[in-house]
Amino acid sequence: MRITLKILFTNSFTKFAMPKHTCLGLGLLLSLMSVMVQAQTMRIPNDDTVLERLPANWRDSSAVLRAQQTQTQPTTASLATLAPLAQQDIEHFRTTGDPRWLGIAQARLAPWQANPPPVAQLLFASIANGRHEFSTALRHLDDLLIQQPNNAQARLMRSNLHTLQGRYPATIRDCGALYGQTSDLVFFSCLALPQSLSGKAAAAYTQLHTQLKTSQQDPPNVRAWAWGILADIAQRLGNTKAMHAHYKAALMLAPQDVFLLSNYADALLLHQQPQQAYQLVQAFAQSDGILLRRARAAQALKLKSGDEDAQTLRRRFEAAIAHQEAGHEREWTYFYLYIQPDASRALRYAQMNWQQQHEPIDAHLLLQAASAAKQPQAAQVVLQWQRDNQVEDVTFNTLAASFK
Repeated sequence: MRITLKILFTNSFTKFAMPKHTCLGLGLLLSLMSVMVQAQTMRIPNDDTVLERLPANWRDSSAVLRAQQTQTQPTTASLATLAPLAQQDIEHFRTTGDPRWLGIAQARLAPWQANPPPVAQLLFASIANGRHEFSTALRHLDDLLIQQPNNAQARLMRSNLHTLQGRYPATIRDCGALYGQTSDLVFFSCLALPQSLSGKAAAAYTQLHTQLKTSQQDPPNVRAWAWGILADIAQRLGNTKAMHAHYKAALMLAPQDVFLLSNYADALLLHQQPQQAYQLVQAFAQSDGILLRRARAAQALKLKSGDEDAQTLRRRFEAAIAHQEAGHEREWTYFYLYIQPDASRALRYAQMNWQQQHEPIDAHLLLQAASAAKQPQAAQVVLQWQRDNQVEDVTFNTLAASFK
């Protein structure tokens, strides 16, 4: 039996699927996902084809969204009900990497889109950040902090965005404003990353490590975040033993955090440990970032699943490019460097990515892409970034040596 079905999606290039034992109407399916700019036609080969395995709580999410669609006037009471649910959706995105949760969160908050009160503005900033719409996220946060200069969540999120885009003095200013408004661990974790990227990596590492030992009362997610920062700094300082220990400590507290999993998998692959990397991410393939690492590890191990994952990623990326989606340039660079090598494409996407993101991984990818494409001039922008900020990073130094 051949069926032609048009499905509309938003902010994701995944071909989503439905389990065959779940019977959903198209309207309900679309209530779970916002609408993409263009539709695509997909031919389903047979009745046993799995289109998507929906989250366990999809029924609760869809019921809330349908109820909200009947609401004509946004009220303070309804926002008090829906804002915590939207926050849960955003947390689901952070732990799974599945962008559909951002669409669900935005749909819940749609009545407040035009004139968001502070609580909605913070959530809209989180959604924009998750979609890599950084200028939109910063605009929301700037507006919110004018209204509420002591809003610690907004200031912490803005500090992270400044770090992401390489504005370390601005990050340090925002982190400094958190003193006395958050726990000491949040304060020192916020400061550690920009300081470690501004010529003070050893001091930042020692200070944060000391604080972690005395901050047992902080929530697990905060401690996991701090251990992840510490692991990142240890890796850049070349302390491999500490890096492994810190990532393991973080994952003990947040075992399904896709960002921790991706970062640790990269570290394992860097140190020629594909078997350990594969085992780490084998069960977490919903996120494109995780799937990239799994495919890379599987290819290094010469597993058939590596080619299958590569085909899945290629289809997703081709669909995203066809729909002119932005914000995935880091993933595309990774794909064309490691999974399906294409030096010119890798360099093009690495350069596009560098316009938006200035984290160490972005510098590494651009250096590798410039080297693969035999375009040494393309590396100059990150070499200058390293000099300007006195970034201490043994991996960067190794990659940069070929350009000197």
